Amino acid sequence: MFRLICFVAISVFIFFGKQANAQEIEATVNVLSPNVQMTNKEIFTTLESDIRDFVNSYQWSGLKYELEEKIEASFIFNITSYSGNNFSGNLQVQYSRPIYNSDYNSPLLNFIDNDLSFSYIINQPLNYTPNSHTDNLTSLLAFYCNLVIGLDRASMISGGGEVFFNQMQNIVSNAQSDGSATGWRSFDGNKSRYWLADNLNSPAFETVINVIYQYHRLGLDKMYDPSNQETAKTSIRDGLLALQPVFQKRPNALLLNTFFDAKSDEIVSIFSDGPQIDISTLIPTLKQIDAGRSNKYQELEKR
Repeated sequence: MFRLICFVAISVFIFFGKQANAQEIEATVNVLSPNVQMTNKEIFTTLESDIRDFVNSYQWSGLKYELEEKIEASFIFNITSYSGNNFSGNLQVQYSRPIYNSDYNSPLLNFIDNDLSFSYIINQPLNYTPNSHTDNLTSLLAFYCNLVIGLDRASMISGGGEVFFNQMQNIVSNAQSDGSATGWRSFDGNKSRYWLADNLNSPAFETVINVIYQYHRLGLDKMYDPSNQETAKTSIRDGLLALQPVFQKRPNALLLNTFFDAKSDEIVSIFSDGPQIDISTLIPTLKQIDAGRSNKYQELEKR
């Protein structure tokens, strides 16, 4: 992967829109229901189409995006229960950020929401009002669309994701009025939407947001130039080391876990190849912060 970043220069990604006020997201949507016993599954096909149209056609911000600048994301719904108009299961949201002057996309989000529950009536339009909770499905979609755009902007501009993270917090607050929906409250588990929005808006995790910028904009985006590769890797290393104090204060923080869920394989790849820099302090730090994947980081000691 590192060679791919360093030596393959196919097209220049223009990060900031110039002219067309187009929708921000170009998402692929899959609604899976392998465990639902039904002869006619037309409703799942229609649901998939309606979600795709909603996510890709809604104007989530006032930002201007050219067609080639749209944020490509993936929404995978795994429906495990369906009764009447009620659906439940889990949702996996993935987003990879394009790296400047490369054909490589860096994984930035790979999040699984196990509290998926919503009502849906076939052929009924999906309507969303930003400052209120209309229904759980549109609130869910709005929450994750703001998350994807927020992470994208945060990785390109220092503080660029703040307005979207704030909107996530508003969506959480509004959705708490729906007593039947889970995932919106602090007691719904430590991997809920509540805690994800809380972490992204808390001063305690400001360092993590800053590292997202440093890792991508000052690190990966600079690797296309061989003369900058050592400096770029140093920026990535120093950013990762800056996460240790956050971990020491909040060792089980959802935002840290979410970061490494997306980044662990890439981190190993970056420091396994290309120009070598001192990572003697980085390896034990990664083993501590991301202990569940310490075996991956062990491989870096063999380089």
